[in-house]
This record gives sequence, structure tokens and C-alpha cells, in this order.
Amino acid sequence: MSLQQVFYVSRAVTRYDTDSVQTILGQSRRNNQRQDVTGCLLFSGCYFAQVLEGRQEAVEASLERIGSDPRHVDVRVLVRRPIVLRAYSAWSMGYLHDLDLEDELAALLVDDAPDMRRVDQIMMRMAPDSVMGALQ
Repeated sequence: MSLQQVFYVSRAVTRYDTDSVQTILGQSRRNNQRQDVTGCLLFSGCYFAQVLEGRQEAVEASLERIGSDPRHVDVRVLVRRPIVLRAYSAWSMGYLHDLDLEDELAALLVDDAPDMRRVDQIMMRMAPDSVMGALQ
């Protein structure tokens, strides 16, 4: 089975409250469970970032659905790579709310040559870790 990992950043069309983000998470978790896609969603207040992983076809289908979602715009895929093992294998969709990453996500969205070391650092911040990372 060919596994793929994707990381993208996008801009929210409006400010979302906690309930709205929880609704998005619930929909994502249901969709991902059906497609055997795992990952993590980061919301910074104005920007989303998300890691998706799974079979290439399922990840690409999820990405297509995400790209047409009117709740956000300017979807920019920064990482698309084959993987051997999933980093988020136990999560249909983890979640991290981090207002401190707002400026960094904004920069990743507009920089002509984004700093890929910073992308990796943000993805590490989103990794499953009960102390420093995202929560299931």
C-alpha cells in the first residue's frame, strides 16, 4: 500500500469560534475514518494548517474536498511526500489551537520560497504529544 503525507496552509474566510472549529473537526473525523485518513488540524485564529496521511488516492480525494470548502481560501500545499509509516496513526484528526503560530502560517501562505525547516517545525509541533503537541 502506497502511503502519502500532505501538509497545507489556508486562510479562514472569517473568524471561527470554538464551536465552529469543533464542527469542522467532527466532520473531518467522520470523513477521515471512512477513508482511513489520519492527521492533525491546526487553527491559529485566521489560518488553518493540516497534515493528512493515508493511501494516496484517499489523501488526494480529501485534499480535493478541502480545496472546495468555502470556509477557507488560498489553500497552499507545502508538503506532498510518500511515507512508510504514519505519524498520526491513532488519530482520525488531532487538533491544535495555537495563536502563537498566526504570523508563521501567514508567511508560509505568501512567501515565494517558504522556509521548509519552519514547515517541518510546525509539523513537529502538530505531532501527537500530550505535553508539547496536538491533542486527539
